[in-house]
Amino acid sequence: AAWSVRPAAGRVNVPAWPAALLLLQLACLYFASGWAKLASPAWRDGTALLRYCENLNWCAVPAVAAVVPVPLLRLAAWLTLAWELTFPLLALWPRPRAAALALGVLFHVGT
Repeated sequence: AAWSVRPAAGRVNVPAWPAALLLLQLACLYFASGWAKLASPAWRDGTALLRYCENLNWCAVPAVAAVVPVPLLRLAAWLTLAWELTFPLLALWPRPRAAALALGVLFHVGT
């Protein structure tokens, strides 16, 4: 009844644990991704997104590398790394959760 297209006659309680489990899985996934990126010199020196934008096989809009300044791409790479490593704390704590999720959407739309 909770997922039905027609409204239920009364209030339907849906357990919160599936959503919490998905959030925990995302937290583990992004932390592991950030931890793996720490091993890459390109992410540590901030040139990973520049290399991504310069590669015609990966980047949807190759002209981005010519338009976006290198310091901004470096900052974006470091911000991505910091976001992925701190995502478990940011997403599991209710106050910054919306900002953490919005930053993730911006990263994925941007790349």
